[in-house]
Amino acid sequence: MKKKIAKRMIIIVSGIVALMIIASAFILTKNMINSNDAKQQKQEAENYQNWLANNCQCLSYEKYFCMNESFAPVGKFCYDSKDNIFTNALADCSVYSCFGQNITWNNQTERWENETK
Repeated sequence: MKKKIAKRMIIIVSGIVALMIIASAFILTKNMINSNDAKQQKQEAENYQNWLANNCQCLSYEKYFCMNESFAPVGKFCYDSKDNIFTNALADCSVYSCFGQNITWNNQTERWENETK
């Protein structure tokens, strides 16, 4: 009787461990896919930015960014909260005129938007 209970416990514990391993593998795979998607989206955004710069005319420079990743943009400045340092942000093109359309940078969505002239 005790052997049957011990076997059942081993089977139950083995099943729980197997489910935990499968769930962990699924979560890790999903995180890796999300990370790769984010990297790919960032690369596509950089490629589009380069395409705009090479093929369109800049109308306005009001898109500000920081060169160092430890700095966060705050208006026209960059702030490093760790070292409590402010520095000037760099200006980049915020509106391009391209093939009869204005393409404008939206700071809230951090995406380019098309506007018909």
